[in-house]
Amino acid sequence: MPRGPAVFGILYPGEMGCSLGGLLRDAGFRVVTTLERRSPRTRTLCQRSGLVVLDTVADLVRQSEIIFSLVTPSAALEAAEAFARHTESLSYPPTYVDANSISPCTAEAIAQLLADCNIDFVDAAIHGLASKLRSQGTLYLSGPSALHLANILGDTLPVRVLGGSQGKASALKMLLGGISKGIVSLFLEMGLLGRSTGLLDEFIAACQGYYPGIMTAVDRMVPTYPRHAARRGEEMRELERTLHSQGIQPQMAAGARGLLTAMGRLGLAESCEEKEHTGWTLRDVVEELYSRMPSQPPRWAGGDATVEKHAHSPELYEIG
Repeated sequence: MPRGPAVFGILYPGEMGCSLGGLLRDAGFRVVTTLERRSPRTRTLCQRSGLVVLDTVADLVRQSEIIFSLVTPSAALEAAEAFARHTESLSYPPTYVDANSISPCTAEAIAQLLADCNIDFVDAAIHGLASKLRSQGTLYLSGPSALHLANILGDTLPVRVLGGSQGKASALKMLLGGISKGIVSLFLEMGLLGRSTGLLDEFIAACQGYYPGIMTAVDRMVPTYPRHAARRGEEMRELERTLHSQGIQPQMAAGARGLLTAMGRLGLAESCEEKEHTGWTLRDVVEELYSRMPSQPPRWAGGDATVEKHAHSPELYEIG
């Protein structure tokens, strides 16, 4: 691990990467990133966050001392492999911090890959929305180098070290993510039923009255799902893998993954640009999903056995 002021790199900047980079920059660190193959929206986010944009990933790796990986779960291992290739000519490669929503098994595979290349690795998990990271976010760290990284970060944002074992931070991310995505999925499914029965407004109002704590979370999270549902579906698949690895058969997690995966296929953010600009409400999200449901929902003619057969399939939520 480096000593003294560190240069942080962000692979790859999205909402969370830009938010984290902005916090690090405000704390006095130099923060670099690259926009190779990134969207115009990402470029705008980077500019707003004041990140230093380099031409290539190779430049990023050469100039950084600590690199945060912030990609989709399915790309996490590939990103680590690409990073390792870029360090082959470096005497002192950067420390690699994986802050993705990945299973402990995936985190351990990345740790082993990097250990074989003599690269320090920190397993990390960021809990909190990107837009609320400064006021409500927490960074969890685990692994042999976790405590040193926490000392470097200081009071940049709340940091909790979970010990020297790899995979602990990823495991906690799975636990917390399962709760948040499970709540969102249950609300959306009940919202669809409320809309179908003509009780959507009454349902939302009743939830706000009876379950104010839950609805505080729902109000904060659901409006972000038109843009992030596909990624959340990937994250739930990682949770399913984690459950399987512990001998636990996914039930709630599998259903939530099916709904979020189907929702992600709709591309709501791209097809509803006006709502993206003005902001989604709970009602907006439910109404948009309801409008894309099939006109003839599936009938479970085979009884309980048929329901059991299909209960955890994404096709249960084929909308659009």
